[in-house]
Amino acid sequence: MYKRFLVISIILLFISCGSYSFQRFYNNHKSDIGATYFHVPNFMKAILRNISPEVEAVVGNISDFKYIKIKNINTVKRQSIIAEINQVTNSGFTDMFRKNELINTRIISVREAGIVVTDAIIFNSN
Repeated sequence: MYKRFLVISIILLFISCGSYSFQRFYNNHKSDIGATYFHVPNFMKAILRNISPEVEAVVGNISDFKYIKIKNINTVKRQSIIAEINQVTNSGFTDMFRKNELINTRIISVREAGIVVTDAIIFNSN
């Protein structure tokens, strides 16, 4: 009985933890010292879609647009941020480009729905 309870508890723990999302990463770092961020709200996306058919084609498939730039970070913080980005990209993203160097890590990773890119992460640790 105890073993069954323990196994069920462990399974529930893994299910409840879920995957690490970009929204969680964004919320954790948007208030960091030296961070620059912006988020395009839905009404702005609606305005942008009406500019031209070309802009409509680009903006039409994007569900959420956020930007964050974190400056002036030390090596430990940089490694922590890279680990968090890795957690995000491991949850349904496909790496298009990844370059890991001693002083800089660059990642371009996308999530697709069929032939449409729904999410993109462009990360440069430098």
